[in-house]
Amino acid sequence: MGASEETATWFHQFNGAAASGLAVVHVAAEADAAEPVHLLYVSTSSGRAPGAGLATSCPRCLIDLEPGARAKVVEEFVPVEPEPELDDEPPPHYFSNTVTEVLLGEGAALEHTYVNASSPAATHLKGTFVLQQARSSYRLVEAALGGKLARHDLQIRQLGPETHTVMRQLCLAGEGQVQDLHSKLVLDHPGGEADQLHKCIVTSPSSTGVFDGNVRVNQLAQQTDAGQLTRNLILARNATIQAKPNLMIVADDVACTHGCSISDFDDESLFYFASRGVDPLAARRTLVKSFALEITGQIEFPELLGRVVERTAATLKDAV
Repeated sequence: MGASEETATWFHQFNGAAASGLAVVHVAAEADAAEPVHLLYVSTSSGRAPGAGLATSCPRCLIDLEPGARAKVVEEFVPVEPEPELDDEPPPHYFSNTVTEVLLGEGAALEHTYVNASSPAATHLKGTFVLQQARSSYRLVEAALGGKLARHDLQIRQLGPETHTVMRQLCLAGEGQVQDLHSKLVLDHPGGEADQLHKCIVTSPSSTGVFDGNVRVNQLAQQTDAGQLTRNLILARNATIQAKPNLMIVADDVACTHGCSISDFDDESLFYFASRGVDPLAARRTLVKSFALEITGQIEFPELLGRVVERTAATLKDAV
């Protein structure tokens, strides 16, 4: 499986050549995984030794659900924390290039949580490739918070009728960060459903958020219900948002929606709080928190959600 020759990038090919091992999550037919599977990816730098070079890792993961199987899988990316007595050390600088392949059999259901909490000095690249058989269900909740340069290439293909795909994604870019999400979903069969909500917050003049989202409803995908919405929040002058949602419809019997917004908070929202005696700064912080929480609040694991909320608050601390 994996990326096709026409969509694979050099980085995906490099992962295939450099990966030294493979993590496999396999669930047998009609089985229901009793507990979530939590995959923790931990990276560190090579240190300051002369000639140490850049620490590089190429993890690879295969998630294989046979027909009728159900599972929850969490992928969390974190750096090695510095020793308490070395708090003045710079954050770890490393390169991580990860590929995850997902195979969903007929009627299988996967709830996939992806949290990028990499070092703010790291380069973090991830490719996720999903193949869904008929009547399968794939749900992704993503929180992209870390990395100096972070990019996620997400490609999903529905291979049968009555197939369901849901994507909920938050990209948060702090000072000097680039958060880049490229997604592609292809529907080829009737009765499919797709729903994508992407949100991005840029907090600094040096922050950049990129969204290139593609949903293609091909001619045979009649009676499809597909929606795509990207909402982007700019909290600093000269911060950059590049949003390119793209919903391509070739079929003629469909119900599809599509939308994009890029803005700071509108005066009406702030006036609502002011009319109730809420301080403007507190109002902005509440609005930003609720904006992010619409996505992160769908992380159903309390400890993981706590870490995401803490990292989000640290990035937003000086922005509002």
